[in-house]
Amino acid sequence: MIHHGENLKRLLREKEITQKDFAKKLGISRVYLISLFDKRKIKNDYRAKIKHLLKTDLDYETKNYGELAASQPDEYPSGGNIVFVPLYVFGGFLTGYADQIFMSKLKRFFLPGITGEHYAFEVDGMSMHDFASPGDWAISSPQEAGDKFVRGRAYVLQTIDGLLIKYFDSIVGSEAFFYSHNKEYGKTKIPLKSIKKAYFVTRVLKKV
Repeated sequence: MIHHGENLKRLLREKEITQKDFAKKLGISRVYLISLFDKRKIKNDYRAKIKHLLKTDLDYETKNYGELAASQPDEYPSGGNIVFVPLYVFGGFLTGYADQIFMSKLKRFFLPGITGEHYAFEVDGMSMHDFASPGDWAISSPQEAGDKFVRGRAYVLQTIDGLLIKYFDSIVGSEAFFYSHNKEYGKTKIPLKSIKKAYFVTRVLKKV
C-alpha cells in the first residue's frame, strides 16, 4: 500500500538529510514536516516540491521496498532502468564500462520511484558501515559532465584503481578529497584525472 509520509521519512533517513534542513528547503516548519510523515497521501503541490528536492517520487508501494531488497536480481523483469553491478563483475565493469556488448550482459531491474538510468553497485568493505554495509546495494545515478560534487553527499567513484563509495568533502587544485562514514578511515585524496566516472547515491537497499 502506498504511504507518502512513510516514504518521505525513509528517504530523508537514507539520504541523511535532517528534518530541520529539509523543512527549511520545503518552506514549512519542522513540526508541519513531522505531521506529513503520518499522511498516507500528501497534497500534489508538496509532492511536486519534494520530488524536485529529493529527485524521487513518493508514489510507490512501501511494502515493495523490502520485498525488492530481499529478492535476487534474476527475479526482476528484464529491460529495467537499473543495471545491477555485483562484486564479481567489478573488474569487467571497470575495463568495459563503455563497451555496449559488456554492458548488455549485465542484469537490469526496476524499483518503485526510481526513474532514469541508475546502477545498483553491490557494496564491499566496512568504510561506509551503517550507511552502506557489505551486501547492500548502492542505487546510484551517473554524474553528468559538468555536474559539481555536492559536499556531504555519497558517491560511487569509478577510478583507475577500482570502485569506491565515499562522501565528498572538497576539491583542492587538481585533487578531490572524500571521507568515509566510519571516521577511523580518515580522508581519501584522489586526483581528479583518475576518476573515470562518478555516480550519485540516491538510495541504499539494505541486505536482509
